[in-house]
Amino acid sequence: MKPIPLRELRLLGVAKRWQIDYPLSQLDSLEPVKGWVQAQLSGSELQVSGSGSTLVELCCDRCLKTFSYRLKAHAEELIAVGSNLDSGLNTELDGAVESLDPEASFDGDQWLFEQLSLQLPLKRLCDFNCSGIMVNQINHEPKAVDPRWAALGELSEKP
Repeated sequence: MKPIPLRELRLLGVAKRWQIDYPLSQLDSLEPVKGWVQAQLSGSELQVSGSGSTLVELCCDRCLKTFSYRLKAHAEELIAVGSNLDSGLNTELDGAVESLDPEASFDGDQWLFEQLSLQLPLKRLCDFNCSGIMVNQINHEPKAVDPRWAALGELSEKP
């Protein structure tokens, strides 16, 4: 979907809803994002809600193998729209923590990308019981000791 100017949303007077069934350019996913985004401008508030899901490929933090992960998001947000933006600070309007210039446009793809990105796990594990990188202990030869640490090794060998 292409960004829509806020003045167009204001002229509509009702909520504009977009169906999404395509890949988002900023999200590297294995399948198209499926979902919807809805935006309505009323007064000095842009009310946005949406839902989306897709399949992404992640790398396990323990074993470094890649795995598929179902990414889902559902969000509702109030964004302040108005002239209080000249201070350069975000305003709070009935719970809104973000603000837009009245001459700006709303980009639904960007908004949904941000909501999906917030759902990515901080710790990425292929399985809760992932044991990590396994080293073959049978054919593993001990590493040569750095000569600078040899004196410490001798201390541990003394009774």
